Amino acid sequence: MALLLAIACGALWLAVRQQAVAPQAASILSNELPSTQVTLGEATTLTVAVPMVRPGEVVAARRFTLAPRSSGRLAALDARPGDRLAAGALVATLVAPELTQSRAQLAAELEATRAELTDAEGDLVRVRSLAKTRTVSDDDLRNAIVRRDRAKAVLAAAKAALAARDAELSELRVTAPEALIVVKRLRDPGDLAGPALPILEVESAADLRFEAWLPQAASTSSHAGMPATLVLDGHELLMDVRVSRVLDSADPLTRTRKLEVDLPAGAGLMAGTYGEIRILQGEVSTTVVPARALIERAGVVGLFVLDEGELAQNARVHYRSVRTGRRLGRHVEVLAGVRPGEAVVLDAGPGLVDGARVKTTVP
Repeated sequence: MALLLAIACGALWLAVRQQAVAPQAASILSNELPSTQVTLGEATTLTVAVPMVRPGEVVAARRFTLAPRSSGRLAALDARPGDRLAAGALVATLVAPELTQSRAQLAAELEATRAELTDAEGDLVRVRSLAKTRTVSDDDLRNAIVRRDRAKAVLAAAKAALAARDAELSELRVTAPEALIVVKRLRDPGDLAGPALPILEVESAADLRFEAWLPQAASTSSHAGMPATLVLDGHELLMDVRVSRVLDSADPLTRTRKLEVDLPAGAGLMAGTYGEIRILQGEVSTTVVPARALIERAGVVGLFVLDEGELAQNARVHYRSVRTGRRLGRHVEVLAGVRPGEAVVLDAGPGLVDGARVKTTVP
């Protein structure tokens, strides 16, 4: 009898225990975890420009050789590659002993012609006074006038020859015709130099331009005057410019056409600076999401997407990996993984897991 009573009591206790734990077990089996509060954004479509990006460099608008206009031997040449020469600065000095000797000879001839003219003028004065008294003939007077005029002509020629020789001697001093940068030194002191023997290779320091080469197919839509953006000096300098010219001929080896952009003075650039030119080729629509929606889990970039049709206060989110593109302000281009109109979670914390229930708010 006591054994039966004990069995009955045990059975009753077990039934009551099962009724108490049944709701908790059902809750666990149904995966009803507490909801997480999240903020939602949206994947949208954005129209963006499609630029053509081509590399290039800053070059001097003019590069040429500097040579003296008179031949001689270099006496001084201090310029070195990389030196900047101001406009009018003395670059080199030449010596030409034959020109110096010739100049001395012309100066002596000039003095002789001056003396001849002085003598001829004195004779003319004397003959004219005698002609008044009929002491000399008209032919003597005419001959005196001719002699005076011939002496004047010889003096003028001597002056011109001396001036020409002085001009040649002055051209033995080579000056910079404009602000220049020395690229290469072609002669050293003691060498012969002249019009056919330049002394320096230089380039303009003030006038610079950007040069790039365009594919032949893309160059047909590029023309002078179209807007462009230059990215220079390792993305440190952005400049809004306009294309100055596109050459009508293509390079026979690369099948590309040269594009040139004249750069404004005072931009602080120098020849050889690398850069890129971006030319707008059209517009395209692309899918973007807020940059705050992107996170990285296990080395994979992705985001949490709200299931469609879920209630805002009891919604479920799933993690998706995505393939991203360009950064567009506060948004990032998504090439695959999400569709426009889908709701995404912003600033997802590390505790948010795939399949979690969330309560949502819109910023």
